[in-house]
Amino acid sequence: MSRNERQRIVFEWAVATFGKIASDPNERIDRFIEEALELAQAHGVNKHRVLDILEYVFSRPAGDVIQEIGGVGVTLMAYGESVSIHADDAEIVEVARILAADRTKFREKQDAKAAAGVGKPTSDA
Repeated sequence: MSRNERQRIVFEWAVATFGKIASDPNERIDRFIEEALELAQAHGVNKHRVLDILEYVFSRPAGDVIQEIGGVGVTLMAYGESVSIHADDAEIVEVARILAADRTKFREKQDAKAAAGVGKPTSDA
C-alpha cells in the first residue's frame, strides 16, 4: 500500500472513529503536537527543554504549511535513522494496530482528553 493510500485510510479511520471533529485541521494539529510531545517524552526529553524550544519557535515568524509538513517528515526520517528505527515501518505497524483495535477505546481516550481540557469530545460518527 502506498503512503498516499495509508494517509487516506487513516483519515477515513479517524472520521469513522471520532466523527466530524477528526476532519477539523485544528483538532488534527492538536493531536499531532500531542504525539510529537509523547515521542519527545519517550526519548527522555524533559519539559523544560520542550518549553525552551516552544519559546524559540514562537519568537520567529510562522512558516509555510506545505514546507513545514515536509520538514516534519524529513526530521522524523532523520530521527528514525539516528535511533535505528525505520519511520515508514513504524508507521505501517501503527496503522495496522489502530485499524485492528476497538474504536471504542480510542473514543474513550479522546473524551478523557476533552474532559481534561486538551481536546474536543468525539462526535457521533
